[in-house]
Amino acid sequence: MPTYQYTPLDIETGEIRIVQLHPGDFADPVRISIIVTPFAVPRPTQLDHYRLDRIQETLPSHWRVHENIDGRLVFRDTKKRLTAWTHPDTKGSSSNYSHGEHPTALCRPSYEALSYVWGTENAETLVQVVPSSHSLPVRQNLYDAMKHLRKQRVSRFLWVDAISINQVDVAERNRQVRRMGNIYKYASRVIVWLGLASPGSSTAMGLLRYLGDHIVYTKTGRVLAAPLCDNPDLWTSRDAQDIESNPAIWHTVYRLLQRPWFDRLWILQEIQLANTSALIQCGNDTISWVRLRSAIRTCAHMRYPEGVHISLHKLAFKRAKLTYDATELGPLGLLGVALSAGCEDMRDKLYALLGLFPEAFSRRIQPRYDRPALYVHREAVYSYVECTGSLDILLLAGPSWTPNWSVSREFLTGDGLYSSGQSEANISCINPDELTATGIMFDTVKTVAGPLKNDDDKSIVDLVGAVWLKDAAPSDLYPTGENLGQACAWSLNFGRLQDRWRQDSLITTVAEASLTFQHFGHDNNFELDPDAPLLRATVVEGSFIFKTRKGYVGFSCQQTMPGDKVAVLLGSSCPVILREKDDGRYIFIGCAYVHGIMDGEALLGPLNNHSVIVDYDSNGEIQVFVDASTKTETLHDPRLGALPAEWDQIVTNDRLWPERKVRAYKNSNTGEILFSDPRLLPAALTDRGVPLQHLSLV
Repeated sequence: MPTYQYTPLDIETGEIRIVQLHPGDFADPVRISIIVTPFAVPRPTQLDHYRLDRIQETLPSHWRVHENIDGRLVFRDTKKRLTAWTHPDTKGSSSNYSHGEHPTALCRPSYEALSYVWGTENAETLVQVVPSSHSLPVRQNLYDAMKHLRKQRVSRFLWVDAISINQVDVAERNRQVRRMGNIYKYASRVIVWLGLASPGSSTAMGLLRYLGDHIVYTKTGRVLAAPLCDNPDLWTSRDAQDIESNPAIWHTVYRLLQRPWFDRLWILQEIQLANTSALIQCGNDTISWVRLRSAIRTCAHMRYPEGVHISLHKLAFKRAKLTYDATELGPLGLLGVALSAGCEDMRDKLYALLGLFPEAFSRRIQPRYDRPALYVHREAVYSYVECTGSLDILLLAGPSWTPNWSVSREFLTGDGLYSSGQSEANISCINPDELTATGIMFDTVKTVAGPLKNDDDKSIVDLVGAVWLKDAAPSDLYPTGENLGQACAWSLNFGRLQDRWRQDSLITTVAEASLTFQHFGHDNNFELDPDAPLLRATVVEGSFIFKTRKGYVGFSCQQTMPGDKVAVLLGSSCPVILREKDDGRYIFIGCAYVHGIMDGEALLGPLNNHSVIVDYDSNGEIQVFVDASTKTETLHDPRLGALPAEWDQIVTNDRLWPERKVRAYKNSNTGEILFSDPRLLPAALTDRGVPLQHLSLV
């Protein structure tokens, strides 16, 4: 049987290929037709978006309304601690609050989009293409999926990338890759194929359905009991023992979450853009994506019975990143997920996310499969800095400022960290391999240990004693004035403790996190405190801890050496580690967490009588300064003083997400708008006496 030959798609009409999966019994050979049809994105419609504040006004005083992560309203009776999907007013005020008709209802043709793992190339099976009497080789996993998805009496219409795109036509791939976001967004349903059933997979799917039916996550970060669930206390106890005490059952969940689909790069875009009817299928078992995403988040924060390995908690925490919306993750969070995901072409580490990136960033990126991956990744750095003013994309780089995203590794995040304050990157590019950035040299690395292993708390504590607490006495203080145990606790938790992140009730406090270090003695031999949180649950696998000449402690995800420099670059959330070359340039090693300089202290000096809280308003994360004496809070950094007379603080549309409002600064004389603080411009910092340098990075 001759092989099916593709014909070119009409660019003018935006043609795509739809796979008609013909009906048949499970044992029958797979038969398909390939239908070429125009595809146009529906015109934007004005959806009836409800206002939560207006709905709240219609509720009794003890009721609250929330929006869950899938856009559905949930009502909560604060007196009875009950929830409901419907408005409590039974006299007619309970309108059907919805977003109106979903755009997929307006899209023609109607089709389902398949999300799956391609599988190995050497395992292919032929499918028959009718009516042309041709055949087409497909990989075994896709063949298995089509057999399970096929209906007995009616056809099913699917968009399947391996068939719908002519993979050997590079020009067509370039064009279709840019359209894939819309293809999944406007599919009537996205179907996820996890693979064939295996021992325990049905048990795991059932347990995940149970969890998904019990807990509701809201867009503001609240966790509620799901309406009508049979265990409404589950959302507060998070005790896995109450659900299933057999460790073997929880291990089936671990094996299911290990399925290759969760590690495939393209699935992030495919499932993020899916509508709420998306379905996950393993063999013949199914679960809605709505339920699964809630279940995975719950697994990441459960307290498991004895015998359940810590690896389930860590795996669920990793998978939970897939459940957050693109606007929550942001471009860097998306790229961070991509780092650990699998793909066959390293250029796809960027291209697979185009449908999720904000338009201001994605429009600067044109798929070019004729260019090497190094060029593609370097261009992404330029594009990101140009449209954001931030150097935080370097969090994903090192060694060398040019990211090598072909390597799967751990990385730091800049969430809630402000080492350069609200400053903007000041860079120039002398040649493609060299980046010049403005910043300040702060310190030099003195001692280093690592890489850390996160499978044993004792080994982590021993390294802390050998590096951070070597030759220290319990009465010694950290450069910030804290005791050393607290500094260790802050550092091992990347600064993410409840004392700073007050809205996150699921994380520990500095008092709890420092229990292990409060009794260290002269020989630095620690006894692990049984009440202390597990260190291995937070430590980054493979990271290096270090101590500087000035006595600061920190860690880096890249191999750090004594003599390396600690610098703070304008526009970067985290300090960076640099290694000086003989020619005066610096090798960019990577970003670091250094306790005591994560709130602009290297540029502006100590906070003195203030502490910093990471809070949220309606538009996202904000930095709040708290006066230790009066407990008063302000959004204004007390170290900066008054704004120059010609500058006014305003609220305007964000550069990346125009639907969000952010604080910015407007010059009353020129009309210029800055998204960075004018008091942190290079000239202003120089006037303050800050010894800025232009550092050449390679």
